[in-house]
Parts: sequence; structure tokens; C-alpha cells
Amino acid sequence: MRRLVTTLRTLVRRFAKGYGSLGHLKNPDLALLALAGLFASMSHSIIVPLLPAYADSLGAGPVFIGLLFGAPAAVQAICSPLFGYLADRMARKPLICFGIALGVGSVAALGVASGPLALLALRGLDGLALAMQQPATTAYIGDQYADDERGGALGAFKSAGLVGVAVGPALGGALSLWGTLGTPFLVLGTVTVFVGVFLVFRLPRARPSEVNTDENDTGGSDSPRFALADFRGTLTISMVALAASVFVSQLGTGAFGPFLAPLLEARVGGGPEYASLAWSAFGLAMVLAMPIGGTLADRWGRKPMLIVSKLVWAAVVCGPALATVPQIPPVLLLVAGVASAFGGPAMGALQYEVAPKGREATVLGIYSALASAGVAVGPILGGWVVGQWGLVALFLTMGALWAADTLTIAFGVRESNAEELNDKQRTTGS
Repeated sequence: MRRLVTTLRTLVRRFAKGYGSLGHLKNPDLALLALAGLFASMSHSIIVPLLPAYADSLGAGPVFIGLLFGAPAAVQAICSPLFGYLADRMARKPLICFGIALGVGSVAALGVASGPLALLALRGLDGLALAMQQPATTAYIGDQYADDERGGALGAFKSAGLVGVAVGPALGGALSLWGTLGTPFLVLGTVTVFVGVFLVFRLPRARPSEVNTDENDTGGSDSPRFALADFRGTLTISMVALAASVFVSQLGTGAFGPFLAPLLEARVGGGPEYASLAWSAFGLAMVLAMPIGGTLADRWGRKPMLIVSKLVWAAVVCGPALATVPQIPPVLLLVAGVASAFGGPAMGALQYEVAPKGREATVLGIYSALASAGVAVGPILGGWVVGQWGLVALFLTMGALWAADTLTIAFGVRESNAEELNDKQRTTGS
């Protein structure tokens, strides 16, 4: 009995160590960003379940509703590189604060929109806000932490956002019962605006040159043309491989979401409630495992964690297409949530670390644009595959796509790009 108790205590301690990354939230700057991210995620997460019915009540048809969901990704794909570049040339904080304020302001304004065109304009503003905010935020966090802590810090930050995603839909539903379909957008958006204002006054303004640039960095010109020419001189195989991986993985993600529920109904007879249960298992696993993913990204390395994450996804995506009993898909989605939590902080840290110094936000903006493009194209391409060969073929194809993505990371990405950059600079200098 004593041996059993000792074994259990050891397991609990090891499990608790995985949550050590949450200790980064003791940093007031990261805690403030995480709080803002939590409220922003909460505000945005109410859109998915409520916007279709709300748009329908304002006269929007099915095609227009689809456009409302695609508009933010399209705008973000176009604008992210520009705002990433500005975050490197100016400072991170202004774009973070203004992006959060604009994003939640657009959510709040949904509650008083007068018609479908107003909804579309506000959704476009939301994409613009995400393009401002996301590269600058990741770069800001990356600037403040050393290589051996960056994954944990990003994991702690992402965990707060996931809590917002989990709480937002339930809170939004409660507010809609209390008021109208527009009430949740107005209430949560307004509250988050105040958090954004607080961020303006409390978040330190740190220029990237003060925290993470070389004295010999050639990024001093304000000319976009010169910057792009110089950027080509520091382009590495790791950066290209990550760019391909980001697009391919988000292409698969974009195709996965819209067609999972129809596949589950066709394979195991599950209805909407069953599909919601499967998605809940995915979200719960991500919330619980994200801090551990950040810890492991620092302890074991970014590349191994990404390879494991993508291999699991390759198997999990094929699983529902072959399932014959209803118990399997929710378990697979639970495993997929853990895999996403393990891969997310590793990917964020690696994207920052492969970038040339002084160009981190620019590179992050390009990755964000590729991710948004993948999310936008994925449902369209997925619909075409389903129309040609059926649902099962789509999910087996996505499994093969993630397997190929794993090979891209395994053979194309180096854990550290320092040697590659030095080789490239010697070549261009000779």
C-alpha cells in the first residue's frame, strides 16, 4: 500500500511539473496580455454559435453567412505581413493595443448592426484587428523570454485564450436568453474594450531593438523595398519549410471543421449533440494540456514536439473516416486536442526563433497570412473533394496531407537556425 501511495505521489508531482509553465503568468506583462487575450477570445468565441442565427434575423442568406465567416481570414491573410513589418519597424505595443481595441469594438458593434452589409464590414474589421494583433503579440512575448523559456511563456498565454474560447459560447448563450441575439456581442465586446484600454496604460512599451536585435543588424532602413531585398539574403530552409507547414496544416484544419459533423453522422449515426460532444472533448483536452505543451517545448525541443503533434493528427484525421462505433470519434478528438496543445507553443516559439533578428514580427506576419489563407481555402477545397469522391476520401486525404507535413518538419526544419543563417550570410557576402 505504501509503495502504491509513493508511486501515485511521484506521478502527481511529475504531472504537476508539466504545469510549471503557468508560473510565467507571475510576470505582470505576460499576465496582462493573457487577461486581454482571455477576454478577446471570449468575445470572439460567441460568434461561431450565434452569428448564423443573428445574421439570418437581419436578412442574410446562407451564402452571405458563409461570406461572414470567411471575410476575417481573407482580410487577415492580406494584411498580416504589412502589420508584422510595422511591428518590427516601430514597436509592438501600439499594434497590440489598437488591434485588441479594434477587434473587440467590431464585436461589440455587431450587437447594433443594421443589416447584412454592416455585419460584413464589421467582420472585415475583425480580420484587420487580428492582423495587427497576432504577429505583434507573439513577437512581444518572444522578445521578453530566452530560448529555454519562450515555449512555456507562449503556452501560458495560449492557455488563457483557450479558457476564453471554452467559456465564451456558454456565456454568450446565457446573455442571449437574458436579452436578444445581439446582446452577447454588445456586452462582451464592451467589457473587453475596457481591458484593452487598461492594456494601453499598463503594458510597457519596449522597442524590439532594445530587447532582441543585433548591433550589426541590417534592418535599419525604413524602405520596404530595401527591407525585402535584405530579407531574401537571410531566408533559410527552415523558414521556407515552416511556411509550407503552416499553410498545409491550416488548409487541413479549414477542411476538417465543416465536414466533421456530416462524417460522424454518416459513419456512426451521431447528430448535432454528438458532434458537439466530440468538439467539447477536443476543446477540453487543449485547455488542460496547453501548459504542459509549453513546458515540454522548452524541455524536449520544438521540433520533436511538432513532429509528434503532426503524426498524431495524421492518424486522428483518418480515424473518424474508419470508425464504426460511436465511442471512437470523441476519444480521437480528445487525443487531437492534446496533440494540438503540444504542438501550438512549439510552433509559435519556432516561428519566432527561425526569423532573422529584427524581423521577427515580419516573419510572424507572413506565417499568419499563410495560416489565414489555408483556413480560407480549406473549406472550399474540402467541399470540392467531397463532391468528387465523398466524405471518407476527404478525411483520408487530409491524413496523408498531415503525414506529408510531418516530413516537411522532420527534414526541412532545424531546431536552431544560427548555423544556417551564418552559412547564408557568408554566401551572400562573398
